[in-house]
Amino acid sequence: ISYHPCFQHFTTKSIAECCFKECENKYYVCRPKTFLFNKIELLQNLKHIACSNAVIIKPSNSSCCNGIYIPTSDTLQHILEQIQWSHYDNYIIQELVKKPVLYNGKKFDLRVYALITSLNPLTYTIYKEGVTRIAAKKYEKTKLQDPLISLTGSTFRKRLGIKPENITI
Repeated sequence: ISYHPCFQHFTTKSIAECCFKECENKYYVCRPKTFLFNKIELLQNLKHIACSNAVIIKPSNSSCCNGIYIPTSDTLQHILEQIQWSHYDNYIIQELVKKPVLYNGKKFDLRVYALITSLNPLTYTIYKEGVTRIAAKKYEKTKLQDPLISLTGSTFRKRLGIKPENITI
């Protein structure tokens, strides 16, 4: 798909979110509360959502931890201004997981790769190797707004001069 002209359509976070919502009707899916907003809706609703929950804000079509915010009461106004002037049109807001599974005391995510050779019928191969990306700092429930505790992105860490702690799986 990465060479197909519709690559961006398949890889937006909002498309993935719609797929997750569809699966929730068929299967038990445990995941954080998630909101889909265009920029105008986000600017109108962010104060209400962020005041009641610890959340992460992600542009729908970004990668490498670009445009991600984890607001606090002190940073919320600045984040609203940044979003107002950003070039992103659609956003995902997701509650931060309150009791995440940890690896050596740190948050992590799993990246599993697949090659899709046909969409109709769906034909794919799942690769045996993947990667586990690990946050830079140990998890602390009271400091979730620290991106080094909550984000696992390798590019984000490299930008800060921190070596990624990825493990091949």
